[in-house]
Amino acid sequence: MARTKDGTAYEITGPQGAAWVVLIHGLGLTHASTWGGIAPTLAQEFQILSYDLLGHGETDLPSGRVDLKRLGQQVVDLMDELSIDRAALVGFSLGGMIN
Repeated sequence: MARTKDGTAYEITGPQGAAWVVLIHGLGLTHASTWGGIAPTLAQEFQILSYDLLGHGETDLPSGRVDLKRLGQQVVDLMDELSIDRAALVGFSLGGMIN
């Protein structure tokens, strides 16, 4: 897994130049446990970015409050750092509330 400068653990799969899909897991889960079964199929046609939310999987829990606003900023910061201008966001449970 790769990491951003702020410590978000992420993985990119799929063909370069394809449309982006960002996969966001739910509470108490990880990107691998949630999307491991379907990400390879999606990666046949799309560039897939999956990552661990703050305090989940390989991403540490930062100091301070973690709420939906902060989780939303996490995905914005991640996309900015990776120069992803446009993507479809796909979320499960808590991940579906992040935008």
